[in-house]
Amino acid sequence: MGARRIMQSSAIRLQYFLYGLLLIFVSTQCKKEEVLLNNPPKQLDVSFLGHKGGGSSSFNAYFIENTLPSVKDGLRWLNGVELDIQLSLDGTIWVYHNDDMGESSCNTNYHRSIALAKDAEIETVRICQSVKRDRIYKLKEIIDYWNQTDSGFPISLHLKQEFRDTLNNPKIGGEAAYLARFVSAFQTLFPTVKLPGKLMIEVFN
Repeated sequence: MGARRIMQSSAIRLQYFLYGLLLIFVSTQCKKEEVLLNNPPKQLDVSFLGHKGGGSSSFNAYFIENTLPSVKDGLRWLNGVELDIQLSLDGTIWVYHNDDMGESSCNTNYHRSIALAKDAEIETVRICQSVKRDRIYKLKEIIDYWNQTDSGFPISLHLKQEFRDTLNNPKIGGEAAYLARFVSAFQTLFPTVKLPGKLMIEVFN
């Protein structure tokens, strides 16, 4: 009889102990929720940009990289875009990644650098990637689209200057001359921009 009472007493104490733990757990959770409601976590100011506008042969079966259609498609999924830019002999900024336009040209026998080509020639180039067809776009075409949007979107421009052999051609006169001409091209293009604070330009140094 005494042993049974001891067991009952122990069971009651265990019950109270478990109830106590439950009360502590519930009150702690309520405090956590109250703290979160009164002090919501701050949103991080992070933007996700589509590489090369969001078009790439590895991930996108519809649009060629660094084109206006790839920019529009990238913006369907992400906050903004990253684009590669180069300067023609006429001082126009074009959106293109490689040194040799022949790497994307539908004409496999065509080889020329944007930096050593005039605008009229670049305009005739058609680029191919598998079954996709497009052309090379001027940066102004992207910026015109950018300015037409209500709130704009982040754009990161990667100024391509790693083609040292091309930039050292006498027609260009070296990297410093190329960058100086780029500055003039930017000054011509960007007074029309209505969305300051969303433009980034990436250079080596």
